[in-house]
Amino acid sequence: MFEAECRVVRNLAKKGNCVIVGRCADYVLRNSGNCLKVFFSAPLVSRIRRVAQRQNISEGEAKATVQKNEKLRADNYRYYTRRMWGAAGNFDLSLNTDLGEEFIENCIRSAMKL
Repeated sequence: MFEAECRVVRNLAKKGNCVIVGRCADYVLRNSGNCLKVFFSAPLVSRIRRVAQRQNISEGEAKATVQKNEKLRADNYRYYTRRMWGAAGNFDLSLNTDLGEEFIENCIRSAMKL
């Protein structure tokens, strides 16, 4: 399944501008010259609060959900790429989502112009 996802990611990237979320795309497209690899993060307390609000659950339940999902993501990423999930060196840009959508959009647009 991973190889099929890799083919889809590569084919989409070859066709032109696109946004790919997850799918180890930073790794799959690591040798693509015309690709901006961005990692989004936020402080744990912010992620917990966001999950609690979105899923209408307690902060304790949200913390368990966040930690479980992050472990799954990290394990999946490490299994397929042999790299550490979220490591800044794997990306061109790492952004804290607490900075706000407008700021993040401006950062990405500026980085794309380089």
